Parts: sequence; structure tokens; C-alpha cells
Amino acid sequence: MKKITLILLLLLFLSVPAFSQRILLSEGFENSPYTVDSLPLKWAKAFEIAPTCFSPAADWRIRDSGKVFCGTNSLPDFTSKAYFSRKSLSIPWTAGSPSTCNYWVFTDSLRIATGDSLVFWCQLGTWSGGTGTYYKDSLQIWVCSTQTVAGQIARLGTVVSLPNPNNFWQKFVFTLDTYNTQKIYVAFRYFMVTTVDGIMVNVDSVMVRNYSGPPVGIGHNNQQLPFSFDLKQNYPNPFNPTTAILFDIAKDEFVNLTVYNTVGQEVAVLVNENMQAGAHSVTFDATNLPSGIYMYRLTAGSFKKSLKMSLIK
Repeated sequence: MKKITLILLLLLFLSVPAFSQRILLSEGFENSPYTVDSLPLKWAKAFEIAPTCFSPAADWRIRDSGKVFCGTNSLPDFTSKAYFSRKSLSIPWTAGSPSTCNYWVFTDSLRIATGDSLVFWCQLGTWSGGTGTYYKDSLQIWVCSTQTVAGQIARLGTVVSLPNPNNFWQKFVFTLDTYNTQKIYVAFRYFMVTTVDGIMVNVDSVMVRNYSGPPVGIGHNNQQLPFSFDLKQNYPNPFNPTTAILFDIAKDEFVNLTVYNTVGQEVAVLVNENMQAGAHSVTFDATNLPSGIYMYRLTAGSFKKSLKMSLIK
């Protein structure tokens, strides 16, 4: 009997790797030999417009949480943030002339397989609850064939900061199925005119792996659980081409969030799944849609609410 039990345990042990999850990249920016103001091994960065502020250098670097950004004071809402542990990959705005930030950072090469997704946490713009001026920010996510600006293949999407005072860390997921069997590089691009807006972007816990979580672009904010269901006005509005839609889920429920045109035709399904209670956000990318008025409707159990938004190109 003992012999049979040992054989069964051995077979179970040997079978575990067959069910292990594929993880192609897992980067938290904490491990040695990483140092502050460096990049992970085999990552690279580039800029299309040279930075003019070097206190600290206005480009992509691993920074400790609480690092004071270029041209700002030491208020908590104007310092670098880390989602997990102490360090993150971050970039501040550029002061002086030119005032356009256009900086790239590239991962190491990735050989993609069916089911792989990019998963990361991001915090953009002025930190929620800060005492300074509220600044909006955005971040582009690209697939590239090389670690150069010229290697652009396609933009996966653009994520934007949430409206004050909701600008916490958000989780984003982008499928990479299109690039099955290909060798690619994922790039984060900070592209802002800082005379208008822009203060910082922090990126943490970057992974490329087989992922069975929420659909593309879903974020979950670290706020207290809401007392009721609600759908909030998108931000910014009008928008071009991306906007953030915030909604509250009071209890675990099946949620549907769909966008319609003015004649009632469905143009995008942003959420269609069971979701946990909490304050959530989703980024709607209307790059392929014409200018106009659109309706977005949230259905969660018996709760239903619709709002209008305006796309202006």
C-alpha cells in the first residue's frame, strides 16, 4: 500500500510542470544588479527629442519611490511611485524648450506564443489626494521589431490618467496573440506636450505570460469598496482617440460595458465578465472610429445606466 502511495505521489510531482504557466517576462525592477537610474539588463531606451532637464534626468529609469521629479517640489503627488516594493520604472516631464516629451523604453526580445499577453501596472499624472496642481498624462504601448524608434510595428493602445481624485495605480492587459511565433520587443512611449499637461508616468510589475484574467485595458483602483453601483462620465470628454471610463461595482456581479453609436449599433464591448466588487476603470480606444457622439452602457445585475461621450478627431 505504501509503495502504491509513493508511486502516485511521484506521478503527481512529475505531472506538475505540464500544467505550469508560461512566463516569458517578469520584471519588478527590484532585483540586483539593478540600481537607481539604470534599466533592466538587455532593455534599451531612446528619445526622439533630447531631454532638457537633468534633475533628475528626464528619461526612462529605475527610480526609488519618492524621487523628486524635474522642476517640481517635494510634495507627495510630484514624486515617483512604486506599486510593489521600493522601485519602479518611471519618467518625469521635461522642462524648458522643447516642451514635448517623446521618449521610448524597450524590453528585451520576446518570442511570442498563442495566449501570451502583456500585463503591467501603471500610475500616470498627479497622484490621487495630492495638494498640488492636477496634471493629466498618457502612455503609449507599442510592439517593435527592434529596440529602436524605427522598429515600430503597431501600437497596442494608449492608457490615460484618471480624473482627480481617482488617479491610483491601474492594471492593464494587452493580448499579443497577433504576434504568435514572432520575435518582438514591447515598448513604452511617453509622448506629451508638457506646456499643456504631463507630470510623470510610473510603470511596475511588467509581465509577458499566458494570461486568463480581465480583458484588454481593464484597471482596478485601490480604493475602498463602493456602497452602490455607478457609471461615471468618461474622462477626458471630448476625447481623441482614448478615454477612461470609471464604474463602481458594489458586489461581485456579472458586468457588461458596451459602446454604441447614435443609431444603436454596437461598436465595442469593453467588459463582459464576472467582476469583483470595487472601483474599476477601462480605457476605450476609438482610433478606428469616426468623430461623433457615442453611448456607453453599464449593466450589472439589475443595475443599468447609460451616458454619452464625444469623439472629436
